[in-house]
Amino acid sequence: MTPSTEGLIYIPESNLHFTEERILSGKNWQTTKDILKSQEKAMPTPFQFRAFLKTLRDSPEYQELYNDITEARDPWRANWLNARFERRKDGMYMISEGALINGEYQDQILKLNDCLMEDKQISLDEYLDSTTLHGLPPANISDGRLYYWYPTNGSVARFYAVSDWASFDCFGDPGSSFDSLGVFACTQIFSKDSTTLETEIQEKLYSKKEIKTAIDNAKLSGLTNLVLKQLK
Repeated sequence: MTPSTEGLIYIPESNLHFTEERILSGKNWQTTKDILKSQEKAMPTPFQFRAFLKTLRDSPEYQELYNDITEARDPWRANWLNARFERRKDGMYMISEGALINGEYQDQILKLNDCLMEDKQISLDEYLDSTTLHGLPPANISDGRLYYWYPTNGSVARFYAVSDWASFDCFGDPGSSFDSLGVFACTQIFSKDSTTLETEIQEKLYSKKEIKTAIDNAKLSGLTNLVLKQLK
């Protein structure tokens, strides 16, 4: 029997279902992740949450929910994201422990290449249309009204909106908790449809320098064999 999708929103780009409501308010980052896993759900990575917001933006039936997440107004509305940042000798990394990828909980570790590493007001629409694997804004993103706070060592990510602005905050304290901070949880009900990722890979022409990066990234998406075939 196929599990019920009642109360869930399907996101084609990630092949995940998201809850229609913010849940588990008032809990810190790690506690939220632990409870979600016990419920066979997960905290979304920045890439997955970006795809979720893009679907809401582009779907007339979800405009109220999209505005609830992104609109600058009271009350405070905040959402945890599965991204912890760690500075290593060769640069900054984003670590998403227990991320839901291909129907399994996996630890995803990505070096932050092509990533905006300064505080800036950026274009929300341009960010939602971006395709970086880590799900953070690209370095050359245009100016706009979304406040972006760049990652620092030991911080975690969250997306929130208040009376005066909306913010993609990569400077969050994992130990913080308050009533308006929760999560839009994700779950995978059907087997992964990799059509979108396959098409993107087929459209890319990889230089020799990009081959290793392409294979490493493909491993995170379970598409290693496809990439190797495209590179022949």
